[in-house]
Amino acid sequence: LSANRRGDFVDSVGTVSLEIGSLSVPPYMLTDYLRSGTIIDLELPASDRVTLLLDGIPWLRAKLKQANKMFALEITEIVSDTQDARVGNTRVSVELARMEMDTESLRDYYQVGALMATSQKVSSIASLVIGEEHVANAVLGEIGGRLALSVLPK
Repeated sequence: LSANRRGDFVDSVGTVSLEIGSLSVPPYMLTDYLRSGTIIDLELPASDRVTLLLDGIPWLRAKLKQANKMFALEITEIVSDTQDARVGNTRVSVELARMEMDTESLRDYYQVGALMATSQKVSSIASLVIGEEHVANAVLGEIGGRLALSVLPK
């Protein structure tokens, strides 16, 4: 799906990912980061704030909620800037959910205050994603008030 920052969508379906955070990892350290049992401090305060990615690109910011034991979101901000991994590093996205949405739904959510229900059950399991490829699962937790992950066996 192609979209510009004004919300003009070119294709009819897009992939929306619910990102809790991301890592910028030097390529030589990827194996260590993705090894089963690795504990990763995301160095982000534990919070209910998430970013929605549209086809891998930051699109909206939202407050994480729960409705009928499923993740739900309240849109709080339209993303106007993007942050890439540092040059030479690999961006590893930490995602709670991923869903396909049609153009009409994408337009409906492209506004502050919009409420979005998902079909993803609330869980502490996150996906680690590089590009569009799922590379590992991890349990989401806290260390000293900061978000942390424990990588699960494949």
